[in-house]
Amino acid sequence: MLNIQPFALVCAKPIAFKRKSITIAIACLMSHSVLAAEPNTVDLDNIPVTGNPLGVSSDELVVPVSVLNGRELSLRREGTLGETLNGIPGVTATQFGPNASRPIIRGLDAERVRIMQNGIGILDA
Repeated sequence: MLNIQPFALVCAKPIAFKRKSITIAIACLMSHSVLAAEPNTVDLDNIPVTGNPLGVSSDELVVPVSVLNGRELSLRREGTLGETLNGIPGVTATQFGPNASRPIIRGLDAERVRIMQNGIGILDA
């Protein structure tokens, strides 16, 4: 096999057959793949990155909770539970038609958000 350096200019004259020029072209292509396969990598040290804009640990963070009760619940009351809770942070409502909607809590709906009344599941709220 020919020892051709990468990016070398090779000129060949065919002697009776074109097989030699094809062999040289294949050798040039193979030299580039060998160059790409060489382990010229640089190992970098691990750099741990931590940060918290609030300055507290994850154990101290408060889970957001919204509570509707008493007067506020009476003022927000709509025809369905979905419409009543719509607008609370993290809550939207699906619309199935008049007087039929369900809450979507943080993107979860259907069977992932169980709606119950007195401990019994209800279909439309």
